[in-house]
Amino acid sequence: KLQVYPIIDYLNKMGIHIWYDEGIPISENWKKSIVENLERCKAFLLFITPHILDSDYVMKEISFASKRQKTFFGVYLKETELPRELEFDIADIQSMKKYLMSDSDFYPKLREVILPAL
Repeated sequence: KLQVYPIIDYLNKMGIHIWYDEGIPISENWKKSIVENLERCKAFLLFITPHILDSDYVMKEISFASKRQKTFFGVYLKETELPRELEFDIADIQSMKKYLMSDSDFYPKLREVILPAL
């Protein structure tokens, strides 16, 4: 979260609306909200860490967006060894290894790769 929120804030300041599932109110139908937002999104930004597999929902979201041919971008926040099946699912996505980049290199590059997709 500490690494993700500054990225979301940066994109929001650029005028790019970012939806993420932590913003779902408890009273709302969680699954329905995720599906509706994934269907509406123009691009899918995946933050990749070793904990990505801890959530069944993340895997479902990846599969759902992939089947709908959403534009994917991956941001590796930490060095991560992905299981082969997930590696296969996201093999064609453009990704950046933020953990190897300074913020001054990362943010302009992020802007450069995301803006054309929107």
